[in-house]
Amino acid sequence: MRTLIYEYKQSLRALKEMKAVIEAKPELSEQDIQDKTLINSMISEVEFAIQWMVSGRNPDARRGADRTGAYTLDPKLIEAVVPNRVEVKERKLTADEQ
Repeated sequence: MRTLIYEYKQSLRALKEMKAVIEAKPELSEQDIQDKTLINSMISEVEFAIQWMVSGRNPDARRGADRTGAYTLDPKLIEAVVPNRVEVKERKLTADEQ
């Protein structure tokens, strides 16, 4: 995982350099503006991915616990705590229930 984070950081550095080259131009053409917009979105996505890999959780999560934190639990552990089978006892209906 450290190798992947390192590679993403290298890519981020390269994207920022590309953006700096475009911004250094005295006058921007229409193509330069489109490229800058695309590079900005790529920088945003790469930073998001790096944050996720470093922290191990979704950076957009606003709460302390992830709402969909099910991927962190072992299904066998859940099954041991909450069995799949629910025992239903048959009973007679009362007059009010009928």
